[in-house]
Amino acid sequence: SFSKGPPFAYHRREERHSNFVTAARGSPDGGAMVSAGMDGLIAAYDGKTSEFKAEFESPAGKSGSVWALAWSPDGSKVVSGGGDKSVRIWSPTGSQVGSAVVGKDAGDMQVGVSWLEQGPVSVALDGTLRKWDASCAALGELQGTQGSVNAVSYDKVSGTYLWGASCQSVGLATASAFQTGAGLKRVKLRTSVAQVLGRQEQGAAGCVASTQDGTMWVIDPAAATVVKELKADVGSAVGLEWLSSAQVVVATRKKVLAGFDVGGGISEAWRIHLPGEPTALAATSTKAGTFVAVTIAFEGVVTAKKVARPIHIYNVEGSTAKPLVQLEHHVADVTALSFTSDGLRLASGDGERKLATWNFDGESWQLGHTGWSSSHTARISCLGWAVDGCNLVSGSLDRHVQVWNAGETSARLKVEDVHKGGVNSICFDDKKALVTGGADGCLKLYQLA
Repeated sequence: SFSKGPPFAYHRREERHSNFVTAARGSPDGGAMVSAGMDGLIAAYDGKTSEFKAEFESPAGKSGSVWALAWSPDGSKVVSGGGDKSVRIWSPTGSQVGSAVVGKDAGDMQVGVSWLEQGPVSVALDGTLRKWDASCAALGELQGTQGSVNAVSYDKVSGTYLWGASCQSVGLATASAFQTGAGLKRVKLRTSVAQVLGRQEQGAAGCVASTQDGTMWVIDPAAATVVKELKADVGSAVGLEWLSSAQVVVATRKKVLAGFDVGGGISEAWRIHLPGEPTALAATSTKAGTFVAVTIAFEGVVTAKKVARPIHIYNVEGSTAKPLVQLEHHVADVTALSFTSDGLRLASGDGERKLATWNFDGESWQLGHTGWSSSHTARISCLGWAVDGCNLVSGSLDRHVQVWNAGETSARLKVEDVHKGGVNSICFDDKKALVTGGADGCLKLYQLA
């Protein structure tokens, strides 16, 4: 429908498209208009009278819906993005000037276009931004993330940041790429990525990811390719940690705690059925042994009487994992755990915003700090220690991040509104830089002084 104004009032109706109209754009000078639809048609109109002028040509290979249109700033060209994964540039009269097909997957559909002073830009369903010249020759691309960032990690071997997202991909970026946006890489997997794990030492076969369907993946960060995969049927991972350079441990929503060898191929080394659904996982390897900390969701009836939510510590030796001790302090479900790099301290956070630390003297675990007064207003969702163990960082569903000094009982720093929808995951690199990922699909990098 066309309206005239101001004041705007109905003028006339043009039934040119046989399906939904997806875009309508006027030229910069107002002299022309174009429309596109799910029928694949692009039509041109007089901008002042609204009279139909022409249908754009339909060159060989063009098919499916046209999702987006944009004019060049001088009004001499029109760019379109389509469901056939193509970007096309047209003259205002409908002749094709140039075209490019960007892929074959559903995520490659071009769902948005714009024409900046530097040239046209398109965005794909999978979040990838591409820049083009006026003849539709590719000038570069920037791979983004659609949906929530569920996990972040750092690969010490290659100096690469990793993140797992609900858009079925693992993102990879070096420090320079992270800050400039150039050179970001992505590995597409089959389902939403629940956890990612960067290498902490030489000798590991690659970085590890776990997807919602229970599949374990080993990824080469340099080549951004999958090296190995195993359909483990353990369920979606709540936590994923290294036990050694050749073995990882995973806790899943199917009440499973399992170790996987990832050195040669991928194979299950051991499995324990937990008494309930796990809520958090951490692991460490010290001179005294290899330990796994896991917490279980409370499944009883909530009453006025507080019930302890213990942290279960397991000792892993080879292909066996044995219960060692239960640490009791929290009276709400523990939602985050993290060991220091030397394994001598464990931090825990719960659904009632309480924080605690535990000290290991080589033989037993003792309760350490409990006096940190958290100003989070929702459950603590993630914890992480700096490499030197001097700072602990907490992230919360309340969108905020807090930085704590290990030797003090007050927050050193509070960073507000880090991620809309909540902070899902945090990690440190080897230079004390903090990376956060959240429900808003964003990643942020902070340098702690």
